[in-house]
Amino acid sequence: MACERKLVESEATTDFFVLLGTKGKKETLEWCMKANLIASHYECPKCKKNMRLQERKGTVDGYEWRCRNQSKDNRHDVVRSVRKSTWFSESKLCYNYYLAFDQILVWQEHECVRGE
Repeated sequence: MACERKLVESEATTDFFVLLGTKGKKETLEWCMKANLIASHYECPKCKKNMRLQERKGTVDGYEWRCRNQSKDNRHDVVRSVRKSTWFSESKLCYNYYLAFDQILVWQEHECVRGE
């Protein structure tokens, strides 16, 4: 039962929702990286170097991982979603919705624990 679990430290505050509503996609993406919800770096499967986080219009998140190598011996252009191998990967919704939903659940759990 949810009421039996202890509340963990959280950012379930009004300020958190302000962040989601007023900050851009980059700030929210960086917050997700800091919280280990998505990868903060990605290794290129072709050259084994770190891929760059690059802005990309037309994607729901506005960013993608990219490694572009133009050398003759190892030419490649590898693109990966920032959602790859995360629990966001199968969704088309912006991760702001998931973060807001998660915070609502934490608030509900907090109220349940306080009410005991």
